[in-house]
Amino acid sequence: MATHEVTVNDGEYRFVFGDQDSLLQSALAAGVPWPYRCRQGACGSCLCRITSGTVCYPRMAPILTDQEQAEGWCFACLAVPSSDIKIEIG
Repeated sequence: MATHEVTVNDGEYRFVFGDQDSLLQSALAAGVPWPYRCRQGACGSCLCRITSGTVCYPRMAPILTDQEQAEGWCFACLAVPSSDIKIEIG
């Protein structure tokens, strides 16, 4: 699996996504205090906004409208970076 650099909140956190299952899992392993609850895309706690780069959803389709995806919204518990990405979390 390819590695991709993830930048959170304009550089507040940076980590490399490697062999983890999801963006959320990788962030937590890197010590990023990311909000989450269910880890299955149902609660919306891990929702973040991608400002640069792309993700894919290899395990299941995201529960987001086309409009929300076009605006950059992403479920970190389901997403896998497919490039270097910049994201914003609350």
